[in-house]
Amino acid sequence: NDPTIKYVADRIAAISCDGSKVCQVKAIYYFVRDNFDYVSDPNAFEYVKSAKQSLVSGGGDCDDSAVLISSLLESIGVKTKFVFIPRHVYIQAYLPDAVKRYKVENDWVNLDATCKNCKFGEIPLQNVKKNP
Repeated sequence: NDPTIKYVADRIAAISCDGSKVCQVKAIYYFVRDNFDYVSDPNAFEYVKSAKQSLVSGGGDCDDSAVLISSLLESIGVKTKFVFIPRHVYIQAYLPDAVKRYKVENDWVNLDATCKNCKFGEIPLQNVKKNP
């Protein structure tokens, strides 16, 4: 519900795409993946930033990245859910119009913006076996 998050999401989508929801989700995923630096929380202290705090700081850990990308996508009408695996979290976006190769189940697409080598719909290989 933050106007700044809505503005940023709309700008990314408008500059990058012609109105296709899949294109908009890809643009937001790559924006976060390529512009968000991984920074660990201190040992024994977990701090989850708001999406706006993450935008301002430009970095954070996996939960901060997940909150940011989820907030951006939700602000343009894309349903998301968090996927928790041991010592990590990422999101899935509901994209019925995405091609089958991106989908994991029932039209959900994996998005792990902390994986700098992952393409749209991919998660790191070590996390595939941990998936719930």
